[in-house]
Amino acid sequence: MLKKLSYALIGLSLMPMAIFANPIQNNGIYLVDNITVHDNPIGVAMSRSYMGDVTGIKKTSKEIIAYLDFNHTHYMGDFTIKINGEVVPYYMHEDDTENNLQTIYFNMNNLDDEILVGMFVEPMGINVEFGVELLQDTLVYHMAIVEDENTYKEVNPMPVIGGLLLASAVIGSMALKQGGNDEKIS
Repeated sequence: MLKKLSYALIGLSLMPMAIFANPIQNNGIYLVDNITVHDNPIGVAMSRSYMGDVTGIKKTSKEIIAYLDFNHTHYMGDFTIKINGEVVPYYMHEDDTENNLQTIYFNMNNLDDEILVGMFVEPMGINVEFGVELLQDTLVYHMAIVEDENTYKEVNPMPVIGGLLLASAVIGSMALKQGGNDEKIS
């Protein structure tokens, strides 16, 4: 009986791992915490004060897109984004001039890419550059997307997860019903 119970528990515990073992491989929207990186503490503090601490990630079959949020954008301009040392194009996702907020997005290869953000800071009259490191251990699946040629459809993940949990319960139940193979523990 103990062996069957062990199999059932192992089956139940492995199902969530199948979902979350390498979640960025699945199409969807993810959220990941980030830190800003600079060679001095003042640069870290300033960059952190201007950029949101959560990065949105959109994974499709063709690309990985990162979304960075900035505040106090009336003080900054002329963004540049470098991925692994190469300047890449970025796009404006949201531009709320009334509240001085902007969200920009750009393509990346994977979550390990080196991201550098450059901008002109008007009050200081200089260009600044800082790194953005994605803290992969904080990666959270937010929403599924289903690709349909040029459009994306958001999908509620709960029925999928519920179905997987039901399957793991059935597998565990089947393991409990099999008899006669228990090992004796002394």
